[in-house]
Amino acid sequence: MTNHMILDFEYREGPSHILQVLCCVAQHLESGRVWKQWLGGIESPSPAFPCDADTIIVAHAIAPA
Repeated sequence: MTNHMILDFEYREGPSHILQVLCCVAQHLESGRVWKQWLGGIESPSPAFPCDADTIIVAHAIAPA
């Protein structure tokens, strides 16, 4: 079985105009389940949602110009 996950991220501009990720929201397309994960300075957190060889992840990021 393949999982299909849609991800969205929220950012803020930090020092030297480097974007810092604030949070991630993921939705499992088959079940509709939603995961919300605040990152708040954690550099490499483990994802709160399925993320394995059977998971397809779609994410879109827009950075400020």
